Amino acid sequence: MGDLGGGRGAGKTRAGAEWVRGIVEGPTPSAAGAKRRIGLIAETYEQAREIMVFGESGILAVSPPEQRPKWIAGRRMLEWPNGATAQIFSAHDPDSLRGPQFDTVWVDEFAKWRKAEDAWDMIQFCLRLGDKPQACITTTPRNNPALRALLNRPSTVKIHALTTANRANLADDFLEEIEVRYAGTRLDRQEMDGDAADGCCWFALVFFEVICATNLSCPSIGPDCCRH
Repeated sequence: MGDLGGGRGAGKTRAGAEWVRGIVEGPTPSAAGAKRRIGLIAETYEQAREIMVFGESGILAVSPPEQRPKWIAGRRMLEWPNGATAQIFSAHDPDSLRGPQFDTVWVDEFAKWRKAEDAWDMIQFCLRLGDKPQACITTTPRNNPALRALLNRPSTVKIHALTTANRANLADDFLEEIEVRYAGTRLDRQEMDGDAADGCCWFALVFFEVICATNLSCPSIGPDCCRH
């Protein structure tokens, strides 16, 4: 399981969307990729749709035209030209995850889920397809017991990034205002540095069970700002 944690604007959504692309797309639009059944899970359906799917750094935005999936609104699903699918779910409704099954999930902003433990239990039961089911968590850290438990698992890979590492893609006025107002505060450490209240830092990329040699590409943050 991989956990990719970082500050606001650090590039977590872009990293998660590119990770999905990397495991779904094949060498040609019709060729199969490594994974075919993906769950996209945010705190609400609206957040999953507007951030993970349609957001400026979401899956549709980062996909090249020939590989871009189509959105099937009635099924809350993306479908790629090669037949792979990704369906959105809400962590507010853990029971909606009873029945579906995936070989991969991308989980966004897990640390702020009110029903994190119940939802994660259901997610794990869904991850039952393929040889190496995987989960990717992208989140800004909070002192969340469910997240701390995941971070302590031996199968979790943790990556961390600061907001300032993505300075080239953020407005100067935003960074200046945030740095002046919040520098040195708890909120600065949590929201900008991606540092949870208990001192653990991460930028979320979680792989389920045995870690496989997935080559994660995070073009919006770059390799120099990530550390294990």
